[in-house]
Amino acid sequence: MMDSPFSMKSLLSRGVFIGLCFTLFQAQAFAKECTLRVGWEAWPPYMEKKADGTMTGIDGEVAQKVLTSIGCKIIWKEVVWKRHLLQMKAGDLDVALGASKTPDREKWGYFSRKPYRQETMALFVRKGEAPNFAISNIDDLSKLIGASKFKLGITLGYFYGDAFEAIKKQKSLKKGIKIANVDAKHYDYLTQKPKQIDGFFGDKYATVAGLKDKKMNGAVEVHKYTVNNNDIFMLFSKKSVPAETVNKASQAIEKMENTDIKEILNKYSLQ
Repeated sequence: MMDSPFSMKSLLSRGVFIGLCFTLFQAQAFAKECTLRVGWEAWPPYMEKKADGTMTGIDGEVAQKVLTSIGCKIIWKEVVWKRHLLQMKAGDLDVALGASKTPDREKWGYFSRKPYRQETMALFVRKGEAPNFAISNIDDLSKLIGASKFKLGITLGYFYGDAFEAIKKQKSLKKGIKIANVDAKHYDYLTQKPKQIDGFFGDKYATVAGLKDKKMNGAVEVHKYTVNNNDIFMLFSKKSVPAETVNKASQAIEKMENTDIKEILNKYSLQ
């Protein structure tokens, strides 16, 4: 005997089918509506916003290539780096660009599987003063700071490598390290009178671009000492970004590293 179209078995079957269709619809809707809140801070040549609202710079253009290729819309949120990381941890922002991989960040964030560029943290001093500071390694720097012969500027929330993180914790060096909220403050600390610092750490290319913009590049030079060379990743909040989205972004980075991303990096290489 055939089931009535209104029998319990038939209704259950239809219910399962409708449920599956609804789940599929939700999944497709999420894929279509993927929106990522990406924090940014003006930091040439990595991140700049044009007058028309277009994001440019190495990190901005890489993010647009990678994230739009996996079907995600980007909402740019301007925020300073320290607050950016706190909001990522809370799930109030989704993506950070230009991120170094650290054990603490891995607790609350997903990193892309591969880096998309390298970062070089250099030491900047006043023009003509580099020969005054015999610094070839972290021990030389530590001794000068400890002897009050060198006052160093660093930026809150920035990572300068494991070796520096270790000496930064030493109580005997705290007076010799001045912390600023943003990189640009160090330009004044270094050049104003009376001087507040003897040198500061900064990204080799971004700092040069910042000094040129302020017409201060003639007052500052790069010391031969490099504190850290570091892989740079995209960082995603575990609280707000599905692992599947991170996986897709990682695949896109791997696919583009020798094509689109390489082209962007070459465009912004400094002469």
